Amino acid sequence: AALRLEPEAPLVRWKLASALAELGDDLRASAQVEALLASKSHEVLGLSWSELALRAGTLRLRLGKGEDAAILLEDARLAAAGDAVLRDAIAHVEIEAHLVNHHPAAAARVARAVAREQASPVDELSWLDRCADLIAEDKTAGIALVDALSRAWSLDPETPGRYWRLHEAMRTYEGEEAARSLLRAQALADASQSRSDDGALTRLRAACKAAGPTDSPLEGAQIHVLMERRVALEPDSADAVVALANAVANAGDLERPLPELHRSLK
Repeated sequence: AALRLEPEAPLVRWKLASALAELGDDLRASAQVEALLASKSHEVLGLSWSELALRAGTLRLRLGKGEDAAILLEDARLAAAGDAVLRDAIAHVEIEAHLVNHHPAAAARVARAVAREQASPVDELSWLDRCADLIAEDKTAGIALVDALSRAWSLDPETPGRYWRLHEAMRTYEGEEAARSLLRAQALADASQSRSDDGALTRLRAACKAAGPTDSPLEGAQIHVLMERRVALEPDSADAVVALANAVANAGDLERPLPELHRSLK
């Protein structure tokens, strides 16, 4: 009888749903919440529609209705755009629903979308990491993985592991040349900033090692610059000096003998 009273009925349904959920009766709890959702009773309950939809979506997920949960939760997340805390809470459950449905790419898209909406770089970075982890489960989503890792690295360039994870993703999904170009560009950026920390030196060594014959004058000049810088930073490295000598010879600059070349860079 209580459920037929107005306007108290929505409140009674809500309390009943909460009690049933606590008892583990998700099926009957879901029926009550779905009725509230259908009657648009969220305002009577002092909730936003997205808050009520989150509860309904969570119960759908518990009942094995992953596809239905994902659809509802996406609508709820978009409707909650003005409430960052609620939006993020919904996104976590929506991602879980996509994973239950064996759709890691869809889960990654949610994480990437939420990352773009973050006001804090730290929070954006956290969501980008989540996105990258999710994409890694879907071997067909290479472009999205490179995008997420590129953005994460731009936010946190001081963590060496971020760069190398991006490098490996580019090598895997875009090819060796793309990875070499990225490595060369970053080594040049390090040089322009006069960086000589361990991370910069590791990238410089790798860029020099990866360099090969090229028909591009610009690329050849860039490789030459990097090899000269390596000799300047590691003057006692025979490998660095020999590599630079070979680069000079290949470029046709045979008037610079190796000893003179070595001394000029000290």
